[in-house]
Amino acid sequence: DSARLPKKLNDELKLTVGAGGGHQNFRYVGAMFMTAVPTSKAKKEEISKVIEDELANVRSKGVTAKELEKARNGQIMGT
Repeated sequence: DSARLPKKLNDELKLTVGAGGGHQNFRYVGAMFMTAVPTSKAKKEEISKVIEDELANVRSKGVTAKELEKARNGQIMGT
């Protein structure tokens, strides 16, 4: 089961050949990053809008229980 951004950008919209993200957490701060490798026909603005829309969706609706479980398991397993 693919994460939101790869599923949307790679599989559904075919705007990227690779997309994903990750995070770094330290004792008092953290950082989150996202990456996208565009197809030859994709425009940066299209990809940025999809990412921004998905972030807005998570801010307003949150994540599903399944997504939260997957994230927790990834932290436990170090992936």
